[in-house]
Amino acid sequence: MIPVLTGEEMRKVDGAYINKIGIPSIVLMERAGIGVAQFVMSIAKNPTDERIVVLAGPGNNAGDAFVVSRYLMEEDHEISIIMTSDEDSLSKDARKNLGIIKDRNNLKIIKRDSNWQEALEGATIVIDGLLGTGAKPGLRGLMAEIAEFLEYTSSYVVAVDMPSGIEATTGETGDRCIKADATITLGFPKLGLFAPQTSEFVGDIYLHPLGYPIEAFTEIEVKTFLLEPRDILTNMKARAEASHKGDYGKLLVVAGSRGLVGAAVMTANTAVRGGAGLVKLALPETIETQARSHLIEVMTIPLPDRDGMLYDDSIPELRKWRDWADCVVFGPGVGVSDGVGEVLREILSWNKPTVIDADGINNLATMNIGKLPDESIITPHPGEMSRLLNKGIDKIQGDRINTARDCAKRYQTTVVLKGRNTIITEQDVEYGNTYINPTGGPSLASGGTGDILTGLIGSLMVQGYTPQEASVNSVYLHGLAGDIISVENGDEYLSATDLIEELPRAYDTVKTRYMWTEPFANLMPFPIWGEARRNYEVKGETPI
Repeated sequence: MIPVLTGEEMRKVDGAYINKIGIPSIVLMERAGIGVAQFVMSIAKNPTDERIVVLAGPGNNAGDAFVVSRYLMEEDHEISIIMTSDEDSLSKDARKNLGIIKDRNNLKIIKRDSNWQEALEGATIVIDGLLGTGAKPGLRGLMAEIAEFLEYTSSYVVAVDMPSGIEATTGETGDRCIKADATITLGFPKLGLFAPQTSEFVGDIYLHPLGYPIEAFTEIEVKTFLLEPRDILTNMKARAEASHKGDYGKLLVVAGSRGLVGAAVMTANTAVRGGAGLVKLALPETIETQARSHLIEVMTIPLPDRDGMLYDDSIPELRKWRDWADCVVFGPGVGVSDGVGEVLREILSWNKPTVIDADGINNLATMNIGKLPDESIITPHPGEMSRLLNKGIDKIQGDRINTARDCAKRYQTTVVLKGRNTIITEQDVEYGNTYINPTGGPSLASGGTGDILTGLIGSLMVQGYTPQEASVNSVYLHGLAGDIISVENGDEYLSATDLIEELPRAYDTVKTRYMWTEPFANLMPFPIWGEARRNYEVKGETPI
């Protein structure tokens, strides 16, 4: 897994590297520039065909951009640098790197009061070195004008570390920011890159590691991580040769209501595909016949119902299976009512690991329930989280990580907050970790995909995975299955049941890409989010 840092944490790591370990800051600047230059050279192979413009603001980010310029000029690229501030505003290291290149024949420096528009109009590649991770959200003045102008060009924009104008920790963008096609984040990814509001601005995200030793982390405690394939494979549990279905758990799925039979069926069938030893589906008796026609490996438990929904009288029959179940999945398609709430209350009283999703969460939000049973998991999307915490969706999306942590603390449970870059937060908020998932995309915006995820989580839980392992592996593989379909068929052509069939391929893909950084030797940038990551992980296409 890859540490994901706030802007302040990144500055502390840099400071420890420079001041405690003794690596000069200009060495870090050189390493940063080399990686970005390597990326640019991978997409600009013929110097005569490219017009490269570098945007340089105040501070160290300009220094990184000057190093990039130097390496590109050494490969015979013509470079134009647009300076948005005076040289006096540059850091000492940035001024030194500008001094190294300013007399080169293949360099043109454009001052802030010159015709910078002409340079950008013909640019094929633009390198954004305006602002770094310490900047406030949004761009103003000349920088805002440049950002707006770029949106009307066809230039391929490469952001150094962060697209200028995006706040490194929160992802706030202000009124204007640079819209990048690729972001080369330096050292470690920044939290702001994964905020929902930044998705249209960051492009494909590449990580350029700068070789920080462990001693650089003495000033911070990292608790947020980006998942990668090796994490999933490390969690995987091999099956013993001499084993039987009883060794892989018994999962009780309580789901479905009239008109929502599919949610119950998809959840239960996914649990089987995920490897659960035995799966039983408890559902309203009036829809049991309809559901059974779509179930082969799943056993059904018809429960008394009222108007096609579970209610108080469902409990005695359901209670017969309390001792049988190792874990309970509750919620997909059950509907919301006082009677369904009583069924949920009964299940929670069993003190068994429980995975609560969909209408299970909507019922939970209406109940005065404190701590959930140990090793339980809830899987809300932003709307369901809004009802759980009585918090606006905009506020949830504006701070997804802390929202997930608040929910984990409120219910003392593992939380899977679904959406772009699904967030997984461990039950122990004080000492546990939070994980950001890079897989999946708009192809998953289809009814029923959440039921597939819930069935997979429940399946792994009964096989002996911890809530953290079950959540992390399920979310990653579920998203990767969507990626496989997206790459092969497009984002529009996915139905939820397609995911069930692609889960084995997703697992095989994880095994193939176990060491996904191996092709990127010599500290080369490698893709961690977006189309480039998807194409590499699914098809093995090395992007640079």
